[in-house]
Amino acid sequence: MPTTLSFNVSTKKYQGTATPSATVYAKLTDPSGNLILNKSAVGDAFITASTTSAFYNLPLDTSSSVLQGTYTFEYGAVAGMGAGTTTTVLYTYSGVNIACQEFNVTNDCNFYPNGQITATDSTSYGLWTVSSKSIRLYFPIGLTPAPVVPYYETTTASTLVVNTLATGMWTAILTANLTITQVDGLTVVAVLTKTLNHNVACNSQLCSVNSALDQITAAYAADVACGSTTPRYAQELTLANAYYTQYQIERSCGDTLAADRYADKITSLLGQSSSSCGSSCGCSDSSCSCDTSCGCSGENITPEWVNNTSSESGYKSYVALMSQTGTAAPTAIELENSLGNIVWTRNSAGIYYGTLSGAFPITKTFALSIQAGGYDTDVLNGGGGDPYNLVRLNDNVLVLSTTGDTILNYSPIEIRVYN
Repeated sequence: MPTTLSFNVSTKKYQGTATPSATVYAKLTDPSGNLILNKSAVGDAFITASTTSAFYNLPLDTSSSVLQGTYTFEYGAVAGMGAGTTTTVLYTYSGVNIACQEFNVTNDCNFYPNGQITATDSTSYGLWTVSSKSIRLYFPIGLTPAPVVPYYETTTASTLVVNTLATGMWTAILTANLTITQVDGLTVVAVLTKTLNHNVACNSQLCSVNSALDQITAAYAADVACGSTTPRYAQELTLANAYYTQYQIERSCGDTLAADRYADKITSLLGQSSSSCGSSCGCSDSSCSCDTSCGCSGENITPEWVNNTSSESGYKSYVALMSQTGTAAPTAIELENSLGNIVWTRNSAGIYYGTLSGAFPITKTFALSIQAGGYDTDVLNGGGGDPYNLVRLNDNVLVLSTTGDTILNYSPIEIRVYN
């Protein structure tokens, strides 16, 4: 009748496991001598024949961590248990070092042809056994057409690479299920999760012009194939190639500002180009099949991102519902976020900071909140009550203020930062 015990230090529960053929009665006593499990009555089995495990709450210390010390686990197959029918096992829990997750997201706007975004888990898990792990990358909201599954995922690797970049807010989630077995047989389990928001905004990078460049090249090649002596876009292609060569030179020398200037020149050049499929295809007689191989795909050729979700309104925005209780930091339900990962903290009673480095320049930032009679603790009763206010403190910080703690309750705010 093998029976084991494991502590989940993330969910703060312990799990008893036994062979499903045995009805197991059990007692578990914590390090202070308190009985925290007593499954000894008839019909009150620890594990029944229909299940293989059961979960119960672990005792916690004053810091809400699992209580450390020696746990006494008694189990047997006889109701009530007694001498000769009970097995006693001692488990000592001395705490564990939870791995600090090292997780990051990067993007390359210049990766041909559609950009690249990478999520990497570089955590050192030490003695922990990684029983399972997943990395997910969620698309920005508003992709057209919407993907069937709104994320990419790997469950076998520590790096997830996606070669289709989209402007907007990506969300990366790392989940790792860890186990470690002590010398005394106690299994300790931890479930670690880390979430990162990563804003992609490549305003002057070359991925934004790949579509236009491909179409112009195709139209030029079609004219040449048809024998045209004046193929379309010859001048644009010559200049674009020259700009691109200089762009590569500047990047190889480490001068990213100069490289961006040449990227802007390419964007501007191709953004001013247009084409139409038809009589301008360069054919000299009606029997030429050039019209069917023109190579252009629309009336206008403009730089565009694959799955572009960037706003045409000229600003990035952050729209959220804010709540706060006790002395905790505010929490935000983000309805829209093309601005970045704003970190909310409590400065003092009723004073909360939203921090994002360099995100709020004084000449471009607009912050909106309900000044009075808005949503606070009375939101479920139709609003009203205490006012709150959102103002810019400096380029890095916004201040959300009200009359005290535990006032904000799904309180709406909006932040716009204009281009």
